[in-house]
Amino acid sequence: MVPETPLWLISRGRLNDAETALCWLRGWVKPGDVSGELQSLILYHKQMTTGLSIKKSSSTESQEELVGINDMSLKQKFGHFLRPQMMKPLFLIISYFFFFYASGFQTTRPFLVTVLETYGISKDGAENSIVVIAAVGVLGYAACMIAVKKIGKRVITLVSLGGCAVCTFALAAISAQGNLTSWFYGIMLAYSFFSSVGVAPIPWMLQSELYPFQGKCLAAGVAAAASYLIGFLCTKWYLDVQNLMNLEGVYILFGCFSSLGFVFLYKFLPETEGRSFDEIAEHFNPKEHKPKIRNAYL
Repeated sequence: MVPETPLWLISRGRLNDAETALCWLRGWVKPGDVSGELQSLILYHKQMTTGLSIKKSSSTESQEELVGINDMSLKQKFGHFLRPQMMKPLFLIISYFFFFYASGFQTTRPFLVTVLETYGISKDGAENSIVVIAAVGVLGYAACMIAVKKIGKRVITLVSLGGCAVCTFALAAISAQGNLTSWFYGIMLAYSFFSSVGVAPIPWMLQSELYPFQGKCLAAGVAAAASYLIGFLCTKWYLDVQNLMNLEGVYILFGCFSSLGFVFLYKFLPETEGRSFDEIAEHFNPKEHKPKIRNAYL
């Protein structure tokens, strides 16, 4: 039902299949509608797979030679993977995953009934409430799908983390009061929405956009593994942190991490909507001058 990605098909020389996949991805359009983008992807693939620069050290000076990816030794491939153009986006996405869990909602999700009971809600009421909270989360995912093309991933990310920060600080204030207020349900619903609209789905979208073609699959796997490991540790340690800091302290901590994530991603996260693969690569490697390929827009 779902075709392979056009770049992968191009890398295997299956240009007709790449054209069919691109037509499917762009909404079952005609081949003529994607011909320009297909040619840009072909040029991008050639640029990424031929003439790769590999440093060689000699007794007198550092030299560079141009080799193809298939001609590299295992050591050279490993060094090529560790190049800044790969490590910078990989670190950025792993950091994004960290702030997703550190913003709190996903970390508290397995214990949400217990959290609601802490606020004085009955067990039956808590179980009914989490259904509504989850439904609002689904609306957040839907809103992201609708808005991402017009607003961009960067703006949605900042709105999402900013909203999470406001909601967690508000929940901390309610915890400090020691009694349930009429604002509580609205804040929890807003917290679910803000978490789902940005920090939950967008890092997975960025996985397919920020990495260079060579090494993309390995980098995506490393980032995904890091995400699951961070999620496991946050979930495992949550109850210990709550017992140590109480619920008020936990939400203050979540609010601080959300604020820190807002500042970090504001400074380092580029906008990828409407930018070509080449332009995104140049963002992480500005000193390398290469021919611009402007039609392979994301």
